[in-house]
Amino acid sequence: MSRSVDQEWMSQAKKGEQKKSLGQSGQTLTEYLSLLILISLVAVGTVGKLGRTIKRQIKSAEEKIDSITYTSSRGDKTHEMNQRDEEGF
Repeated sequence: MSRSVDQEWMSQAKKGEQKKSLGQSGQTLTEYLSLLILISLVAVGTVGKLGRTIKRQIKSAEEKIDSITYTSSRGDKTHEMNQRDEEGF
């Protein structure tokens, strides 16, 4: 009689583990989704910040080029280069 009670107890314990396993599976999936969302938000923020930084650097480079072109435009070389650009060379 003791043996059948032990077997029944083991059977019940296994059923409980199966239920627990299914619950843990759902919990694990939720954790993965939460991590995925968090990583996605961080990635979007980082890419946005990187884009703004690149845009600022390009604007700064354009301003430097414009200032060099403006100071050089007083000379004949810039005038010649502009004529070449207009002619398609």
